[in-house]
Amino acid sequence: MANDKDSPQKGYKFFCERAQDGKAFTLDELEKETGWSRASIDTYRSKQWKELLEKAAVAGTFSVRREFLRLSEKEFLDHISQKRPLFAHYRRIGHPHYVMFEFLLPLTRESELRVALDELFYADTVGQRLREIGIPKLDDIVPRKDKESADAYYTRMTVFATERFGGYSISHVSGRYKAAALMSRQAALTHVVGGGRYLIDETTAVVRFVIPCRTGEYSFSDTLEESFSWTDLLEDKPHEALSKEVDEIRKLFFLLFVESVVRTIKGEDEIWLLESGAHHRLYRWERVAS
Repeated sequence: MANDKDSPQKGYKFFCERAQDGKAFTLDELEKETGWSRASIDTYRSKQWKELLEKAAVAGTFSVRREFLRLSEKEFLDHISQKRPLFAHYRRIGHPHYVMFEFLLPLTRESELRVALDELFYADTVGQRLREIGIPKLDDIVPRKDKESADAYYTRMTVFATERFGGYSISHVSGRYKAAALMSRQAALTHVVGGGRYLIDETTAVVRFVIPCRTGEYSFSDTLEESFSWTDLLEDKPHEALSKEVDEIRKLFFLLFVESVVRTIKGEDEIWLLESGAHHRLYRWERVAS
């Protein structure tokens, strides 16, 4: 499309200069400085440059967005050779409420934990788990519709669950724990020499799930201007929709994930789960001697 084989490089340099100094320019100036033909410029402007150029105050002039300076020459050349967006586009959504769950388990259990959790990110295994839970328990979370077949209900619940729980993250933290009743140093030494455990250095795997609540979600701009009034959040009144949504998230999370983890992880004296966000709670499972 260019008259000059060096036109793309010249165009990149020209755009960088205009992005830096903010000066407006005409298409005639662009053609003269780069060697691009007007036909090429018009084609690029309508297809590849929509995100780069904007009309300036004076009619017939244009300016280059400052974001252009983020692009390397290679990225620019790759872009003008094919029609594709230069920058990622996102719909900005704010969530004033969320629910976060964190499992705290020894690092030695991480592989077992991953197996238990990963099975619940596939339609077939989620569907299987839902059938194991059964309609009576699920109906208490999301009511079954009138005349809805069991298969249709399980399918709807599978979609509901997979839309809610999209993934997890794992971080590692180091800690020291007391593994026996409080003792003096001499008693602890005797206890350890006899084969017991007292102070244990252990790396903990923290498995985190963050679930955004849809109640009260809003759109915001790149300057954080929201499309609702923050005073709505400060009103001292019960939010029935939020309470219902959090209850759905918690119950379904426990049935799908927590029970799977607790049944899979064996040999631990305790399993801890933290809940934060809309509510702050600690759940503990203590092993009972058989």
